[in-house]
Amino acid sequence: MFWDIFALCPENATSSMIDVALKVMSSALQYKNDYCIVSAIHGLGHWVLDVPRSSNILQNWLKTPTTFQEEIQERTSSYDRVYSLIDKSITVREEIDRSIN
Repeated sequence: MFWDIFALCPENATSSMIDVALKVMSSALQYKNDYCIVSAIHGLGHWVLDVPRSSNILQNWLKTPTTFQEEIQERTSSYDRVYSLIDKSITVREEIDRSIN
């Protein structure tokens, strides 16, 4: 997918570049083409751990999805839950590391 080969990632982007990339992905979620929607979900999934707004965009889209494909909606919900759990575990690990050091 485009987001797998796109050279921009949160680690090498300025805040304005991140804003623009999120706008592009968020806009793609509004298209009626399921391939565009899946691509945007995929791209946002890559960014969830580094840019929390990505998760917010996915959560908001799930409230009023632009596809009737339940599989896409279910997969998006699963991705968001998984990344949320990963994010929480990273936060807990960081807190443990701080308390040890």
